[in-house]
Amino acid sequence: MGEDVTRDDIRDFFYTLTGELKYYRHGNDAEKLEHCYPLFHKKKLAGLAYYKPYREDVKEFGIVLREELQGKGNGEKAIKGIIEIAKENKVKELIAKVMVDNKRMIKLMGKLGWLEFENHSDYKMFKKTL
Repeated sequence: MGEDVTRDDIRDFFYTLTGELKYYRHGNDAEKLEHCYPLFHKKKLAGLAYYKPYREDVKEFGIVLREELQGKGNGEKAIKGIIEIAKENKVKELIAKVMVDNKRMIKLMGKLGWLEFENHSDYKMFKKTL
């Protein structure tokens, strides 16, 4: 999966999420994740960027960070990390769904060269060709 992280670690991490993080991530199934880039805080899993199947050479990207890691450059680090992993695995494109109220993530996606290709009332779709 990623650096010293098992599917059980990821499943446990998702179950410990609270508030909005839990609301947006409740459907994630650790078994479907193909690769991840983990982030640790005080020796505990505190965030990860990941991708899972979407189409043959296109993968769905996601990221979740505990609040104590947000706004400190960790999202950018994790996104760049999972992009490198995707390139190593010959993924051609990543897509991502970002909720419209997640302004920091929308700004970060633009900064990192992701293209917005769909705009809905509650979310935006982005893609990154690798």
